[in-house]
Amino acid sequence: MMDESIYKANLKDFVSKEKAIFSSLPIKESWDSIQWNIKEWLFHRGTEHTLSFNEYKVRVKNIDSKMSYDFGDFTKAIAIYLQRTKLIGSMAIRNYVSICRRLYSLLKKRNECSPWQLTRWHFDEIHQELKAEKYKLLYDAGTRLKVISDVIDKFKLSPLPINFVNVAENYHLYFNYKALSEISDDGDRLGEDKLPSYEAMAAYAQCSNNPINENEEILLRTIDLLIAMGQRANEVAFIPFDCLVEEPKKDDNGKAIQDKHGNPIKNVGIRYFAEKKFISRVHWLADQDILFALRAINRLKELTQDAREIAQFQEKHKRLWKYDSSDLLSDRELLNYLGFVDTYNLFLYLKKNNIPVKKVHPHIKNPLKRKGKTQKQHYYQAGDIENLLYPKLENHIVLRENDKVILKTSDLLSIRFDGASRFKREANTFRILPGRIFLTDINGALGSLPGIESIFERQNLTEADGSKIVMTSHQPRHWRNTLYDLAGMSNVNQALALGRQLLDQNTAYQHPTVKEFTESHRDFLTFNSVSEKIGFLRSGIRENKILGDLTDTYHLIKKKQGVENAESFLATHANALHITPFGACSHDFSLNPCPKHLQCWNGCSNLNLTGSEHEIKNLQNLLENSEKALTQMKMEAEGEFGSDVWINSLENKIENLKKGLELSQLGKEQRLFESGKDLSGTKTKTSSV
Repeated sequence: MMDESIYKANLKDFVSKEKAIFSSLPIKESWDSIQWNIKEWLFHRGTEHTLSFNEYKVRVKNIDSKMSYDFGDFTKAIAIYLQRTKLIGSMAIRNYVSICRRLYSLLKKRNECSPWQLTRWHFDEIHQELKAEKYKLLYDAGTRLKVISDVIDKFKLSPLPINFVNVAENYHLYFNYKALSEISDDGDRLGEDKLPSYEAMAAYAQCSNNPINENEEILLRTIDLLIAMGQRANEVAFIPFDCLVEEPKKDDNGKAIQDKHGNPIKNVGIRYFAEKKFISRVHWLADQDILFALRAINRLKELTQDAREIAQFQEKHKRLWKYDSSDLLSDRELLNYLGFVDTYNLFLYLKKNNIPVKKVHPHIKNPLKRKGKTQKQHYYQAGDIENLLYPKLENHIVLRENDKVILKTSDLLSIRFDGASRFKREANTFRILPGRIFLTDINGALGSLPGIESIFERQNLTEADGSKIVMTSHQPRHWRNTLYDLAGMSNVNQALALGRQLLDQNTAYQHPTVKEFTESHRDFLTFNSVSEKIGFLRSGIRENKILGDLTDTYHLIKKKQGVENAESFLATHANALHITPFGACSHDFSLNPCPKHLQCWNGCSNLNLTGSEHEIKNLQNLLENSEKALTQMKMEAEGEFGSDVWINSLENKIENLKKGLELSQLGKEQRLFESGKDLSGTKTKTSSV
């Protein structure tokens, strides 16, 4: 019979340590509260800032169904422990708590209530439930189950180790692309469903140039910037008011470029805060996007002036408005702040919220929208209205890092009054509650949220087949990245332009047709003359397409000594490009010949992957032959002097080939062995092939 006291003691010890840490966190609620407001602890840009420790019920928000005392403490301790050990953010913590709530609901069905009663079965059952629900992020959920399982096993909180294994495939909808071999038509695009249709873009242009009212125009101008920049929607929503950055364009010699009138030509950029780590960055606009973006910026400054002034007052004085609490305001005056059809609707709203009428004027009558109807003018106390509405204000601190406030509502370029995005209820706009644009505002306007009238529906615009136009806030990012790729922009510059930290993420946003893809690589692999090949090499170095020591040195000289010295270096040292079946070598063999070019797969620093289809097939064949040779060598060379050296060399080569295949992505050039050695001067064999 199991001794429950052991696991209860371990659980108590685990909870006690995390509870002690909780006391130092900026969370106002007590440990025992069924909800924690974590905005002061873990800031994020969304609207939800609470952790709920109640029983999980699908589509039912019932915060009264508390978890058992033991399991509630366990869940809270898990949240604290994972945040401090993994340094994860608000949304990740919410997901872990959600998994714990699901586990508790399953325990309760079996009349169990304590964490020490959890077994491998409970974890497998939750995983199966999610799979049956067709949960889109099944792999991620499995990963979270695995993490919780490991914590239980590490601190011995259950009689038997959980040892949960995540068997779900790492499948993400965003990276569900067809391979080239699966596309038969040269005109088909890879991942075309990630791009907006031509009809959608044309319809958006019509809407953008013909806004129905000022509230809609605020959204349209925000989406204009989304399209002009290609950034993430939350990055565009957090663009600061003073976002415009200008600097003179310079030629290769560092001299300012002027137009025909002698005026300096300027680069124009928009300052924004990257969604990852909130770093301040500048997105430099392409020339054709400048006027489009400037229109959006200038109009947003005009359209949001009223909301900005009110936000500035509220941020400074911590009050709703300028009126003293004892001031009496007529219902006609209140209609300037509270959006209702007439004074009768306002009267009903205030009555419902227990706001008393302080005075009724016997002689002044307000006309109502209903024909021939009037209502005597009512007066309300400003303090009563303020007490009702001030709690509804969004927190005006919208972006901060630790204890430092970076942006307030009035600092943002895109802000609007509460209710301004509800096009079907335009009268319900409260012109006293300013706030920022949210992701739901943008997606609702673009038609991707059900039940919300889109900008396209308001103007009766549809797809070519008559169906509803549906765009997402992320599609313009795919669209712009594809344009960059087709225009020949290097992967490095694509990542820089779109605020991306990892180059290998570019391919998920590049959607060329098979024909476009093939043509770009035909140019890479075929040359009509030696001079054409050298020209390609030098151009690739200048544009960072060919990576390696030559490129690094060229750009370092250009930065420190000027373009003339850099070009002189290029003319002296960049005189050869060797195309092999397995990649491109940037070493000049005429200066120091390599006895066998296949030695590059023993870690040569000059090797670059081209990403071509035939290169990948050659690598697969070479890996297969090398593995066969290794098997045969191990069987036949046993006991032979020096055989271990040959075997080790071949194993190292196989490992490098596998690395190359893992990194190979169609359409991507990259240096393979950045810290490798230069093998072009090797005098002895190091490979059996």
